[in-house]
Amino acid sequence: MEEAKTLPLADLTVIDIATLLAGPFAAALLGDYGADVIKVEHPSGDPLRRFGHAYQDVPLLWKVANRNKKSVVLDLKEPEGREHFLQLAAQADVVIENFRPGTLERWGIGPEVLERINPRLVLTRVTGFGQDGPYASRPGFGTLAEAMSGLAAMSGDPDGPPMLPPFPLADALAGVQAAYATMVALHARGLTGRGQVADVAITESMIGALGAQLPVFDKLGLKPDRVGNLSNSNAPRNVYRCADDRWVAVSAPAQSVADRVMRLVGRPELIEEAWFSTGTGRVAHRAVVDEAVSRWIAERSRDEVVAEFEAVEAAVAPIYEVDDVLKDPHFQVRNVAIDVPDDELGSVRMQNVPFRLSATPGSVRWAGPRLGEHTEAVLEAVKPKTADAAGKGTMSKTAEHQSWDVLDPSTDPSDPEEYLRTAIRWHFGNDTGSPFWLRRAALLDFDPITDVRTFDDLRLFPNIVDELRMVPVEDLIPRGYGPKTGAPRVFESGGTTGAPKRAILMPDWIESAVNRMLYGPQFAGRDPGNILVLTPTGPHKIGGMYDYIAERQNTIKFSIDMDPRWVKKLISRGDTDQAAAYVDHLLSQAEHILSTQQVALLVVTPPLLRACTRNPRLVELINSKVDLMFWGGAHMTVEERFELQHEYFPNVRMLSRYGSLMILESAQERPGLGPDEDIVYDPRSPVVTFTVVDPATGEAVPYGRRGQIVMNHVSKGMFLPHNLERDTVIRVPGLPGQIGDSVSSPAPVDTFGGETVIEGVY
Repeated sequence: MEEAKTLPLADLTVIDIATLLAGPFAAALLGDYGADVIKVEHPSGDPLRRFGHAYQDVPLLWKVANRNKKSVVLDLKEPEGREHFLQLAAQADVVIENFRPGTLERWGIGPEVLERINPRLVLTRVTGFGQDGPYASRPGFGTLAEAMSGLAAMSGDPDGPPMLPPFPLADALAGVQAAYATMVALHARGLTGRGQVADVAITESMIGALGAQLPVFDKLGLKPDRVGNLSNSNAPRNVYRCADDRWVAVSAPAQSVADRVMRLVGRPELIEEAWFSTGTGRVAHRAVVDEAVSRWIAERSRDEVVAEFEAVEAAVAPIYEVDDVLKDPHFQVRNVAIDVPDDELGSVRMQNVPFRLSATPGSVRWAGPRLGEHTEAVLEAVKPKTADAAGKGTMSKTAEHQSWDVLDPSTDPSDPEEYLRTAIRWHFGNDTGSPFWLRRAALLDFDPITDVRTFDDLRLFPNIVDELRMVPVEDLIPRGYGPKTGAPRVFESGGTTGAPKRAILMPDWIESAVNRMLYGPQFAGRDPGNILVLTPTGPHKIGGMYDYIAERQNTIKFSIDMDPRWVKKLISRGDTDQAAAYVDHLLSQAEHILSTQQVALLVVTPPLLRACTRNPRLVELINSKVDLMFWGGAHMTVEERFELQHEYFPNVRMLSRYGSLMILESAQERPGLGPDEDIVYDPRSPVVTFTVVDPATGEAVPYGRRGQIVMNHVSKGMFLPHNLERDTVIRVPGLPGQIGDSVSSPAPVDTFGGETVIEGVY
């Protein structure tokens, strides 16, 4: 192993998750020159292990194609396998894969995720047809590339069928191209500091190797003919039988070589013909040229033919079988075939490295490994360190007898700082943390266990909520819950700033949240009644939680069919008429429910509530049936609230909430404020805390000034720190004992994360 440290690519780590040949061959080429190649296999093994000949049940092609690699078994379809893979990728230089486009993305380990955890990573993707285009999703193998590139059509005898090569030529060629593409991307990384995706299509690699067929057809309209072993470019070029029934190959692409061959075979007069001076001329008369060469060779043994050709410096080669290759003295001197020690076979003979470097030559250090032979050692090297061994930037292991009672969501923590430190130990403990945070911790430049002591320290964390657009939700579940906890409820953001983000609510959190609502002051002294939810349906939390409220109160929840993302798309493309028609469609659903059903509690978004005021029948129904209204999800001015309460809905008690999916609940409206005062929202500290900052500096703005809100959620089920939200708010002093700020007058920013903020109906 020490030898590898002196090889030219010894500073590179390559994760090979590809299967069969093209991608793995690229990784093997990098391994030949010292790269630390980690071959990730499914527990059932790479299919190449069951491909081709075996000796004593040991696959021989595997030994060659996966030499100089370490075998690690991971199931990338499972959260634990993905977690280990991302730990490897976070510290690697290259990942090589050959799954169908979209597979890594579906598993939550696609290019966007890999770039976030390791911006310097090169992702080499080897597929049959590339990452885009009509055929991208088709299965693609080298045989298909050999067929579709034109190779098969030009191969074979003139009167025979198209011919495929008897070995995986396209795969091998694509492997070379993939290795080259990887090195080009690594060179570019040296200039830019960032990795990139290398998209290698096996078909395109094969097409690119077939010479001038494209420009010839473009300019001349000619297609390559099938000519067997002959050539359409020069003559003589063929294989010829010798007197001893062995064969040689002759090629004369250069004029001088063709002249020497004709003199050797006793036909010097052909050289004087005008047509003989060009390759195309000789092709046009190749019958006479080929007959002269064939007759002369047929009268001599192969050794005689080779000796006489070499004497006149004409190009000839014996046609070897594999035993001839191994016996050839030239190949022996150059060590073209070498014996490689192997634990399973003792030793195995295989090809040496494909090219020689004068100062830093490559080497074959071991043959393809046993399945999972290096799993323990490789994963041990990248797994989080224990608390005793941890330094800065590492994760600490959970204390064996740590009590987590303080994190019980049904209790109110008495010591906020101890609550925070316990939550940090939970989320960054190997036994209790989620796969997402245990992975993410490896990229932090601080140790959460030792460095996060107060809520101000949450600023150390990057804002990770955008990563929740791509993370598999299974990876968000803390391990400490164990398998018997029950499935979480998955909710999505409203999509006002791009693709939705996802968060989970664990069963214990849902139960405590429902209890806080039902036994809180907003429901106090009120008889239960049916609920109408005029909020987003489907995967959205604002409406989903009322399923639990209705169930607990033994009442009925009605809802409308609302998709806020569709409205956003309509507005973003300027289709305001369709957006308005969609709002009318929503209100017609609400009017039908209110006209036919008993409803006591209305949950509504401000845009829809404003729209209700334009429908006198809806205003009448709400005033006559509804006694309590919760609104939230978009901003509303003091003047609007006063008008809605006193002019439109005087018979309804109107209360508001302010929050975000990323805090998993809502901040409550502070009681006791007058109708002409701004609503103040108090978060449930220390589980949810707010800070109001100047986004340019990240520092808190003075009280009474507007800034952008930073939200933190710290609970047993989720940890979402330092989330700069899309709203600006007025900073207000918190209640006694509260951590952080309270806020008032929320309003959206115009743009956020490069996206225009569109509230629409939500």
